[in-house]
Amino acid sequence: MSSSGIELLRVGNGSAKKWGFGPSEHAYYMDTFSKMHPFFGPLPAFMFSWLTVLLLKPSSLAIISLAFGQYSLYPLLSTSNFEGCNFDKSTEYDMAKKLLAVFLAFLIAAVNIFSAKLATRVAIVFLVAKLSAMGLMIGIGIYNVSKGEWGALDLNETWDKGDASVGDIASSFYSGLWAYDGWNNLNFAMEELSNPYRNLPLAIIIGIVLVMSLYLCINLAYLTALSKTAMINSEAVAITVGDQVLGQAKWIVPVMVTLSVAGTGNGSMFSAGRISYVSGREGHMVDVMSYVHAIRLTPVVAILVNALLSIPMIFASEINDLIDLFGFVSWAIYGLALACVVILRFSKPNVDRPFRVPIIIPIIAVLTSICLVIIPIVYDPKYEYLYCLAFGTVGVVVYYVFVFKQIRPRFMDGLTKIIQKATLAAPSPYRAEEEEAPNKND
Repeated sequence: MSSSGIELLRVGNGSAKKWGFGPSEHAYYMDTFSKMHPFFGPLPAFMFSWLTVLLLKPSSLAIISLAFGQYSLYPLLSTSNFEGCNFDKSTEYDMAKKLLAVFLAFLIAAVNIFSAKLATRVAIVFLVAKLSAMGLMIGIGIYNVSKGEWGALDLNETWDKGDASVGDIASSFYSGLWAYDGWNNLNFAMEELSNPYRNLPLAIIIGIVLVMSLYLCINLAYLTALSKTAMINSEAVAITVGDQVLGQAKWIVPVMVTLSVAGTGNGSMFSAGRISYVSGREGHMVDVMSYVHAIRLTPVVAILVNALLSIPMIFASEINDLIDLFGFVSWAIYGLALACVVILRFSKPNVDRPFRVPIIIPIIAVLTSICLVIIPIVYDPKYEYLYCLAFGTVGVVVYYVFVFKQIRPRFMDGLTKIIQKATLAAPSPYRAEEEEAPNKND
């Protein structure tokens, strides 16, 4: 699937130049559908902006922040003062977890507003913590195998088939695919890459291979350390492994995982700011979303909106519910973007493609996406799916009134000025250059 996404780097005789190196799906939809119909043509690109800016990215930040709050409390729960008191089952624990989640969301927002370079440096620190945690877990697995302890990998261990329905199986994919999501985040920062046609495919290919290898090794390590029963009953497998193996040093695992989760949140915030910025620039969000900090030159409004929208999700939902919501919407978006590969392969067969995959790969990916979206609705309907459909319907109405009909409420100018004064935001100094670029190429 990622290879199909890479192929879309340059389609439509220079769609990147025409629509900008912004959110990749937005450019794909515009290049594929915009000329088909005056109303329905640009609608997929708008719906991408609507769902991603107002639903996907805030829900992603909420999931990551809730995980941060949960793992941050583990060292506290392991102390003698809290052992055996069931604090982790109390209302106070749930509120503490969610307050820590809100703290992380705004801390990451502050870092990304202050400096893009600082956000990058922080990401490197978190990456080291993430790789260290993985290295520790993999080392534990190697040690167990060297002693002949195979845990759940023992062939004598049997796993019950269970009675899961088709809908349960399809929904369970959302959790697994959530762990691997993010392969396309770098696409959102194409404007800030040097030589993107070379460096972006290279970075994605190396990143995906590395992540797949590390995740496979770390899951094998978990299986060597825990029995089948222990793994099923564990709410956080890495923590359970640390508790059983590391003794008094078991606090190391939750600390490393907490830093790792914070790094993931930082990456999500970085890409969310860029998506909102380009959506506002293209007229698919209010103009102020494309404004940047007058001094820092970071997308301050877009970043703050992402953090603010994550708050109600943090307090109103749990991680698994948000993952279902995220998976349902994201795979609808991915499926349509992957369909663009197939459509453009036939509609524009002669354009220069820096990366090309056999057509069967995107076809299989599209069919998989359809299954991941349709099957849970039919066999395991949830309120999260209905909420997404209702939110999408509202998006169509908003598109008709404010984008297609170009109706602008009178209060928008005043509201924009208030937001500018509160956030020190101003139109991007690069926007004029971006708008002049197509004229220079004509």
